[in-house]
Amino acid sequence: MDLNVFLERVPQSVLLTSLSLDVAKQFLLRWSARLLQCSKEVVENHPDYFCVRPVNKMRQISVDVVRELSRNVFSSPHRSDRKVFVIYEADRLPRTAANAFLKTLEEPPLDTSLFLLTTRPYDLLPTLRSRCWWISIPVSMSHHPCDEVQSWMQTFKRYVKQYLQGDEVSLMQIYGLLYHFQSYIEAETQKMQLSESEYLNSEEVLAIKAGIEKRCVQQFFLAMEESLGEIFKRNQVLEKMYLYPEWIQNLEKAFELTEVNLSAASALEVFLLKLCSYRKI
Repeated sequence: MDLNVFLERVPQSVLLTSLSLDVAKQFLLRWSARLLQCSKEVVENHPDYFCVRPVNKMRQISVDVVRELSRNVFSSPHRSDRKVFVIYEADRLPRTAANAFLKTLEEPPLDTSLFLLTTRPYDLLPTLRSRCWWISIPVSMSHHPCDEVQSWMQTFKRYVKQYLQGDEVSLMQIYGLLYHFQSYIEAETQKMQLSESEYLNSEEVLAIKAGIEKRCVQQFFLAMEESLGEIFKRNQVLEKMYLYPEWIQNLEKAFELTEVNLSAASALEVFLLKLCSYRKI
């Protein structure tokens, strides 16, 4: 089906999912501009376009915000014939907020379109998902780690091989890795363009930065797990193969620490220091 024909169809409650929140957002903005009869570049400033996002480092959407959104749903459009309401990262709706939104999602006014955006649709309540027309937006670009991550992983693999060959991995080498890791995370969280942030308040910006950091940390830990598997498989270090499941377990424990709000650098430090603390065989 031609995309323009598709966008002419107006389901009232839509769950937009993608591996990339930005990909879902760009699709949403194009669709919203079509509905509100304006350009994609200005749609976020349109008086009939409303959105809510997670706020602060907890990245939650409160029940009060959802109730206010629901009240606005039943108001009349200001300029267009329609209204568009968006919940970014809808998986961050706590149960109370999600339940408060159910009735609105089930029976919105005919002149209203509701969009829920998420990269984690199965974290939404089933009652929310079942009330939406579900659209999954593919990510066409390949998700290879960026140059900074690849460079970091090469150094990490070199140190692991160094240890497996019986050579010492120094604290200076470990803390050098940590320094570059922290620098990368900080640089990524600062990449928000003014064009993105001008529509957001400080609490929403804080939540977005926390989300960016979380995704970067996930990327790093996944790449580290792949790197360890590659080292042990390619180098056939059979006499030390017992270390592989132990290191993977330690890596998973370190990642779990980031999930309970320990800083990513501190969690990674816990893991990396084991590279120079294991007894040599």
